[in-house]
Amino acid sequence: MENRNSIAGRNAHWLWPDRANLRRANRYVLPALLLGYPVLGSINSLAAVILMLTGLLILVFLRPKQEFSREAILVAGAMAAFFCAEALSAIVNWRGISSLREILENLTFLGFLPFVALITRGRHSLLAALASFAPIAAMPGFALAGWQVWAMDIRAQGMAGNAAIFAVSMSVVYAFTLVSVMRRNSFLPRFTNFLGAACAAGAIILSGTRSLWPVIIVFPLIFAMLPGGTMLRGARQGLTAGIAVAVVSVAILLAGPGKQRIEEIFTDISAAGNDQMMTSLGKRIVVWKTAIATIPERPILGFGPDSPQIIMAERSAAHGGTVVAFSHFHNFILTEMVRAGLTGTLCIFAILLAPLIALRHAGKDETAALAGRALTSALVAFVMSGSTNILFDHDIMDSLFVVVIATLVVLAVPREAIGRRVT
Repeated sequence: MENRNSIAGRNAHWLWPDRANLRRANRYVLPALLLGYPVLGSINSLAAVILMLTGLLILVFLRPKQEFSREAILVAGAMAAFFCAEALSAIVNWRGISSLREILENLTFLGFLPFVALITRGRHSLLAALASFAPIAAMPGFALAGWQVWAMDIRAQGMAGNAAIFAVSMSVVYAFTLVSVMRRNSFLPRFTNFLGAACAAGAIILSGTRSLWPVIIVFPLIFAMLPGGTMLRGARQGLTAGIAVAVVSVAILLAGPGKQRIEEIFTDISAAGNDQMMTSLGKRIVVWKTAIATIPERPILGFGPDSPQIIMAERSAAHGGTVVAFSHFHNFILTEMVRAGLTGTLCIFAILLAPLIALRHAGKDETAALAGRALTSALVAFVMSGSTNILFDHDIMDSLFVVVIATLVVLAVPREAIGRRVT
């Protein structure tokens, strides 16, 4: 009772009477959180952190009988290991406030289980809510992207301030629009689902993030080919029609911006061949060479989470003739090898691979099958972004990854498959 009489305990208890308030909030707050990143950007990151803190209050002060699946515990362990690896590198390579700031920013990765504790709505109804909101969320995302490209003459970046991050968040929306297309009992008219898929695909193209353009085709292939397809019988024709609408819409509406970005690839390759490295591709080549030359000096623990900018400022000129400095090395493996060495890099692979264990339940029911497909698609989007852009170390990317993976792992694991009780 002492815990409940404290201010924090009373606030947590207000959210938890029979979980009724949380279940109601799940219906609207979670879809708005997961699908609103393209339009709201860091506002959603702040909301995600507040929700994680709320979940922590509930777990600490109320200590409810909370069930976590083995899959959720495994993913949470991988994220905690990543936090520890980066923190250890920061301590070994201590640079004062900058090192402390990196440690604090990574606290988001410890919010996985507290966020899972907030997901109290039934799996089927929560997936239905997410699928219903997804096509609607895709439309303002596309509208904002179009306004930025055609009215402001800039690459679409939403409220993220970064085109690659906007593309990743729209890829998450796109994955959920495919869930909406494939569900047998969609609440929305079929045309709306197709239109949402087309809008999400269009926004990804307008971002100009070429590394993520393939997801427009890759995601449908994931939805069609993953195990558990028997749970989705009757939806294949709808999927085919939906993708046809998306591809045709993108081809007709966005041929101009897409063509321009493709032409830039050949221009950049030609410039790099003449040692002109101040192009988009050229700068990446410079920082890749810088990272590759630097990593062998401290291969186990790296140079510290705050080191990429410092190292690029000091060493990139030797590989490109001019200093090139970013916050990361435009490749998640090279970036993490510099930040936290092999230790941190192995933890990143654990974070990216551990959620896939939830796919073993894909044949249990339609929700597990669709959630597994959306989970795989989201992970592919993050990896494709991280191959030439940013993966983590950004408030939007970090919080988006944690909340999306947490939600989809919960949805992908049927309740009867939960084998461990945490009290």
